[in-house]
Amino acid sequence: MARYADEDLSTPALAQAWINWRLIHDREQPRTGHAFAIILQGNQPLIGELGIGLASHPTIVGEYNFTYSLARPYWGNGFMAEALCAVVDFYFQDMHAQRIYAECNPANTQSARVMEKVGMHYEGACLQPGIIDSAQEPGSR
Repeated sequence: MARYADEDLSTPALAQAWINWRLIHDREQPRTGHAFAIILQGNQPLIGELGIGLASHPTIVGEYNFTYSLARPYWGNGFMAEALCAVVDFYFQDMHAQRIYAECNPANTQSARVMEKVGMHYEGACLQPGIIDSAQEPGSR
């Protein structure tokens, strides 16, 4: 998939394994998030994924964070920004999110740019788990 991705969906078997895992996870109650498969129109392969859920260490009620990955051949076409914009809008409008944030590797400037395209802004960088330099976090909205 991608250099910075956590999920490898590059083969049909890996994509199916991810789908099966999500179907089981998404049955949990109460449901605290959503996972979205990204495909092109028609009967096309899975090209990416986007997951959003309640923040593991929220600073306010209604705080969510997301992750995503997209297969390298589809980078630079606006697919992730389009998907992310729809999901972020849905969470603010229908799920009543108060804050949505994400993190990315500082070297992954393309991912940071995707976040900016959906209205997020840079807040600070994680110096180590749980400690944030408020001048450098990747993004929130």
